[in-house]
Amino acid sequence: MVDRLDVKWVIAGGFILWSAATAATGAVQAFGTLLLAHWRWAQENRFLSSMSTILSRYFPEHKRGFRQWSIVAGMAMGPAVGTLAGGILMSDWVAPWVFLVVGLTSLLCTPMASLDAKRP
Repeated sequence: MVDRLDVKWVIAGGFILWSAATAATGAVQAFGTLLLAHWRWAQENRFLSSMSTILSRYFPEHKRGFRQWSIVAGMAMGPAVGTLAGGILMSDWVAPWVFLVVGLTSLLCTPMASLDAKRP
């Protein structure tokens, strides 16, 4: 998809689907619906392939190393910070509300993700 479509739309589409599925996780009432809502993890693959495309198209070869390192570091730190923040939020709120808030809040970031996709 990244090679056939504009990379900013691939990122924005994945971000919207991930955010909607995260918010839907907070509203599930049955196990089958939970499995469907967890389809959001499949959307994360769009980001990695999109980032590689952005790096190869818009950055000179000598500047790609630090940018790639930043992406990999973010992929490692994201789950660590997210787990800590999620635990803190769930200790104060009921779990479904955490998923709803995180999913709906991340939808606000979609315009930024799609607009910044082409900036080197």
